[in-house]
Amino acid sequence: MTESAQDVFESLNDLFSRPLSEGEPIDFSRTSPSPPDENEISKARAVIKENLGPSAVSVDEIIRNCQFSLPVVAMVLLELELAGRLERHPGNRVLIIQEL
Repeated sequence: MTESAQDVFESLNDLFSRPLSEGEPIDFSRTSPSPPDENEISKARAVIKENLGPSAVSVDEIIRNCQFSLPVVAMVLLELELAGRLERHPGNRVLIIQEL
């Protein structure tokens, strides 16, 4: 229970008087995950394109429907986006741009 501002200062003083400790060191020597296999990406291209349409669909829904890993789906979507064939929308939703 606090009766005065002095009580608050004493509580805070106890918190700040504790010695600081260093956190655990970060291991930067771990290798990053390898990129997706090209064979898997080529299989995924057609399947993912079938799941894309003129209305925006969630990337999570694409992953769920296609049963490919996130890195594979992300790679195919990035390829389509760089080719100017994919449009991104808020909420992690995408749609394919129809060719004229």
